Amino acid sequence: NREVWPEVWHLNAPIYERVFAGETVTLHDAYYPLDRREADGRWTRDDAYLTISFSPVREATGEVAGVLAEMVETTADVTVRRVREEHAALLAAREARQRFLLSLTDRIRPLADAAAIQDAASRALGEHLGASRVGYAEDVGDGVHVTVTRHHAAGVPDIAGTYRYEDYGPALVAQLRRGHTVVRPDVPNDPSLTEPERVAHAVLRIGASVNVPVLRGGDGAAPALAAIMFLHYAEAHEFGPDEVALLEEVAARTWEAVERARAEAARRLAEEERARLLAAEQEARAAAEAASQAKTAFLANMSHELRTPLNAIGGYVQ
Repeated sequence: NREVWPEVWHLNAPIYERVFAGETVTLHDAYYPLDRREADGRWTRDDAYLTISFSPVREATGEVAGVLAEMVETTADVTVRRVREEHAALLAAREARQRFLLSLTDRIRPLADAAAIQDAASRALGEHLGASRVGYAEDVGDGVHVTVTRHHAAGVPDIAGTYRYEDYGPALVAQLRRGHTVVRPDVPNDPSLTEPERVAHAVLRIGASVNVPVLRGGDGAAPALAAIMFLHYAEAHEFGPDEVALLEEVAARTWEAVERARAEAARRLAEEERARLLAAEQEARAAAEAASQAKTAFLANMSHELRTPLNAIGGYVQ
């Protein structure tokens, strides 16, 4: 009652009303934040779970005079069950993530065009997570502009085009240049955004976003932004760590595939150019050889024609 458990009376008061009205109420694994007294006399609050039966106690007249509460604490059982459920959910999430990554690999493996790879990965991720927009903003090479080409957009405006880094806001770009993923679960109420930035996000229907930087570097050079993989929801969205980790892994895997495709395209182009130059060289050599043979034949013919009348003249003189 109120005197015994004042800290949970707000939970029991409605139940007591029902019991005094003649109803028996049974709760299974009900949550009760109870105050417990420690051995040193201190009071602490614990999260407890109880199975309780509240029954009316009646007088001889049938009137309800009190409440009989019978209870068993099930905190340990609930804790074990929740741990098992969380573990099972974690395993299921990992298996789903692995299945998606395998399907993504199968989806982009046959693609040879870099833009097609980006498009396929964006659409696959957007469909998998139910996002409204997913895509790449790629540095054009001047460190000032990025371009968005084909991307996944479901029920939101297409944003293909060229943008300035400063359009993203200096705080966001600074984080991305340092290689940090930027998560904004509630864009309209994000205190780091200025009012014009919030308005710009609203126009594009961005309620929540994750931006993952893709850096290029090496050979002693400082890492530089190569691209930004973005994921948007039209409404506020609480991103779980698994979602962010998946996006980061997809960004890395996809970019590796993009770079391989571009390297292969460059190799094919170089081979085609070498083949063209070789064919041109062979054609020129063949033409030169033909010209040389024609010259030799012409000179031989001229020598013969000149020699024949001279022979006649020589015979006449004799």
